[in-house]
Order: sequence, then C-alpha cells, then structure tokens
Amino acid sequence: MAYDLATTPSTGPRVRACGDCHLLNCGMFATPERNLIFDMNDFDETLPAPWEWDVRRLGASFTVAARDSRCSDDEARDAAIACARGYREHLRDCSKKSPLEVWYERLDVQALIETAPDAKVCTAARQPNMRFVAMKSVEQQAASCVHRLCQGLVEERTALMIRPRGLLTEFTVVAPVSPDKLRREPARCQDPEDARLPPTLRQIVGDLSAEMFVHNGRPIARGSSGNPRDG
Repeated sequence: MAYDLATTPSTGPRVRACGDCHLLNCGMFATPERNLIFDMNDFDETLPAPWEWDVRRLGASFTVAARDSRCSDDEARDAAIACARGYREHLRDCSKKSPLEVWYERLDVQALIETAPDAKVCTAARQPNMRFVAMKSVEQQAASCVHRLCQGLVEERTALMIRPRGLLTEFTVVAPVSPDKLRREPARCQDPEDARLPPTLRQIVGDLSAEMFVHNGRPIARGSSGNPRDG
C-alpha cells in the first residue's frame, strides 16, 4: 500500500495509520466490559503515514466488495463515495467534541441497527430467528484467560529449548531432543578446548542454558529474582 500510494497527493498531516484499513478488518468486537461495539483490528502493518492512505485503502475495499457481490460499476462507485462521505462527516462531528468525548465515543450493535439506512436490515435484525453471538459469562472469560496463560507458558518453555538448539545447529553442533541431554550439550561447548563454537557464541549459549534447569523432567524458566518459575 505504501508503494502504491507514496506518490499520490497528500495534504500534509501524518498520523499513525492502520496500514491495512479495509472492509474485512472492520466488524463487531467485544470490549473488556463484555459489550459488542463496531471497531477495526489488524494493526500489524501500522506506521506513520499521510492520513489519506487509510481512507483510500478503505474506499478501494468497498469497491472490491461491491464487485465481488456482483454490483454494477456505478453501485461500486457509489459505495466508495458513501464511505468517504461518512468518514468526512463523522470527522467533522468529532472536531466539535472534546478529546474526552471523542475518546469515549462508540458504536454498539443497537446503534448500528437503529441507524441502518436499509429498512430491511432493521426488520431482519428483529426477526425471532436472528441470533447474535452471545456474550461470554464471567466464568467463560476466566476459563479463556486461564487457557491463554497456559498456552503462553507452553510457548515460553518451547522457545527456551529451541533457542540454544538453533544456535548450536548453525555451527553443525547437533543438539539432542531430550531436555536433559540438551542441557548437557551447551555445557560441553563451554569447555575452552572445544573449538566448535566461537567465544562470543559460547557465552550466549551458556547464558541461555543457564536460564533453564530440569525439574521433574520439565524445563523451568527462571524469574528475574532467580527463583524458578514453572513453565
């Protein structure tokens, strides 16, 4: 996107652009208060850029979506124009509000239904067979947090074992799979008479192996205080 838009006209102001502002990255998301609001995601390509870039990307995605839905070129053009118009008008409304009012502004499910331009959308949303994704209960949210924590600990433990193995492999030192044997191999490489690793890398591998020791057959990461942290 940056390559395509770098030479296009710009009015000057630069913002922290999303970098991937297209229609499919917008949708309904849950807040920490378990409310459903309209927002966008996917900020892995964000960077400082002219504010027009995100608007052009979003308008182009409306055109692509219209064509994918077999709309005519005129309908696709109208959709892109409506997108840009909505951005302009809402930005004008925000300019009249305080920073705090803008910060707390949100668009929830009910507001979307009530402001939908198509009466059919409002009618369909109120049909008995229309179902929205149910809010998570406190217990479900807690279980989800525990699952993410466990997953993170597993990834941390795995990364702790992979790092020294990867470094050793680059110098043709085949590291064993067993955690016990893996921990002994870097120790052998610390021998001054072992010339397989250069001194700098020998120190790095030694530091990595020092972060790990075996407890009940499982590698454990050490915390900042030096005490073991179960992995």
